[in-house]
Amino acid sequence: MNENQMLENDLQLNPYAKENKTSPKIIIAGVLLIIAGVLSIIMLIFLNATLSSNPGQFINISQFTEIDPNITLDDVIGLMNICLSIAMVISIFPILGGILCFRKKLWGICLTCAIIGIFTIWPLIIPGILSVIAVVLLYLSRKEFH
Repeated sequence: MNENQMLENDLQLNPYAKENKTSPKIIIAGVLLIIAGVLSIIMLIFLNATLSSNPGQFINISQFTEIDPNITLDDVIGLMNICLSIAMVISIFPILGGILCFRKKLWGICLTCAIIGIFTIWPLIIPGILSVIAVVLLYLSRKEFH
């Protein structure tokens, strides 16, 4: 098969390659990833503000003292802040993947960011579901990336 036949075959499989347009699958995947990341960050900020305002109302310290009698409410709050910080960093990856979708660059990193976005399922399930849909759309449109 010569080079022209290969080019024609690629154009039949991917009609967006000739015109250098972005397919709807990539646009939808990018939008879903950005929504997933932003929604997760907003939810984590809300959760942090809620826990910081009155932690005794939301945290039952007696459950923790059964495991370790020396633990205090401040220790539990510190642990919660660490967990929220880690979740906040993880929530940045879907936004990065969404930006890479619009640029049609680095398919592997874009897919990795979308897979990491699946782990933003806590505290709200919607960002994780949006990331799963974006992973499927990215996999289907892998040939359109540079």
